[in-house]
Amino acid sequence: MDSRYKDTGLLFLSIAVILISGCIGGEGKKETLSIAGSTTVQPIASNAAEEFMKKNPDVIVSVQGGGSGTGIKM
Repeated sequence: MDSRYKDTGLLFLSIAVILISGCIGGEGKKETLSIAGSTTVQPIASNAAEEFMKKNPDVIVSVQGGGSGTGIKM
């Protein structure tokens, strides 16, 4: 796997998690974040999602592979 693509995917995932964590209100309801895209980055995204959900139990993170085109269509 090309390290450049792995690093880029991890960067985008980190930015998405940071942005979404600042937007979540404290109303007590569950929020859902969907991440879709490259199957190459999917294992990294899944691990990051698990850690994020441990720290933020009111957020459900859904990670899907399917190729880069899937993420663009979402």
